[in-house]
Amino acid sequence: MYEANGSLVWDLYADYVSGSHSTLACAIGSREASEAARHALESSMAALGYGGALAFVTLDVDDIPLGDVDLFTLVEGIDPLAIVATDAAAAARLSRAYRQNIPVDEACRIFCRNGVAFRDLEGMLETPEGKQHAWALFKKLPRLGK
Repeated sequence: MYEANGSLVWDLYADYVSGSHSTLACAIGSREASEAARHALESSMAALGYGGALAFVTLDVDDIPLGDVDLFTLVEGIDPLAIVATDAAAAARLSRAYRQNIPVDEACRIFCRNGVAFRDLEGMLETPEGKQHAWALFKKLPRLGK
């Protein structure tokens, strides 16, 4: 039953979602993640036990934004254990979609899921200090399997 719902959501929002259909984590960004950001997300989530395969949601494609209800429907259809907002704009959109405060640069719970929201993950990856800070934020997510 859950697999059928997930497949429908992936088909319906194919322009906005990429990555693994069978994932434990979902990364959401206002723009498409760079290769460096994808690698950092996949490596970090794998190190935390979520596996290296993520679903990546881009909120705006060809200047057509994904609406708040659509974002909620998409994430609920993917049904991840963890959600990562890669930038402040994504955190704000998640806040509206889930009608709750999603604090930036903090770990939180998003509708019974573990989450972390970055102010700007892409920017953090540009310096060694930023990378350390990003890893510290990732580590606020609970480890799986331990």
